[in-house]
Amino acid sequence: MAHDNRTTSPFQQLLHYLLGLPKSLYVNFRCLPFAQAVHLPILVSHHTRLKHLYGKVTVNGKLKMGLVKIGLGTSQLVDFRSERTVIDFRGRVEFNGRCKIGAGSRVMVATKGTLVFHDNFCNSSHLSIICFKKIVFGYNNHFSWHTLVMDSDQHEVVDCAGQRVNEDAPVVFGDNVWCGCNTIVLKGTELCSDVMVGAGAVFHGHHTTPHVILAGNPAKIVKENVSLG
Repeated sequence: MAHDNRTTSPFQQLLHYLLGLPKSLYVNFRCLPFAQAVHLPILVSHHTRLKHLYGKVTVNGKLKMGLVKIGLGTSQLVDFRSERTVIDFRGRVEFNGRCKIGAGSRVMVATKGTLVFHDNFCNSSHLSIICFKKIVFGYNNHFSWHTLVMDSDQHEVVDCAGQRVNEDAPVVFGDNVWCGCNTIVLKGTELCSDVMVGAGAVFHGHHTTPHVILAGNPAKIVKENVSLG
């Protein structure tokens, strides 16, 4: 669902890694302590724009080359000759194990934002993350293409007394969550573990029933007693 390794050959994958080596070196030694950076745990596509990198980035777990891959995920819709990934790390970004953020993705973490990935996060391509407060992805989260996750409206709405009425709110995913293409996850969403999300679903609020398929706008349960294979 989240990725298809058949779309690139081993030679093409190696070529992407080699072309991205200068940016990968820069990201690792710019963001991580030297003892971690020498392992090159973060690999970055050469088609990645490094917009800001002054936030605090941490990589936890057993360090190895390519534990985190940015701009290197793939799907049938990706053309590496034209796709561009953008990373903007001004706040805190935490990687807790394997993470793959696909080509054409946009990840922005504001100065006061915290973005957390747990082990085995995978996105095929075109993931957009806008983090002003806090976004947490659980273990074994898989996201298809053109998914949007945001914890902010990115603008203020005030009432007649001048008080803001649309404060930022955290987004939290449980473990074993799979999201289909074109999913939109809005601020204040909490999604429990063991859930599948249908393509085009729009989320807001708390969803606490496991082993279900959620779909629609707004998202609701369309099938129960399902298990992720």
